Amino acid sequence: MIPSGGLFLWARFKNIWNSYDYVQETLRQNVLYVPGKLFYPDGRETSEVRYSCSTPEIIDEGIQRLARAIQK
Repeated sequence: MIPSGGLFLWARFKNIWNSYDYVQETLRQNVLYVPGKLFYPDGRETSEVRYSCSTPEIIDEGIQRLARAIQK
């Protein structure tokens, strides 16, 4: 099911299990997402992330920064 609206877009890392582990490095690249772990009451590890909507240009730049952070 694809949501028709909302504050956040959801994404899932393909080859990373715990998205929480990458927050500090993404901050060094000036991009931030909210780890999915924070949205579960039991605090389970998850590859999910949430980020707020923006313009296509800003999203493209954010994805490039995110890729650099994960490659480190």
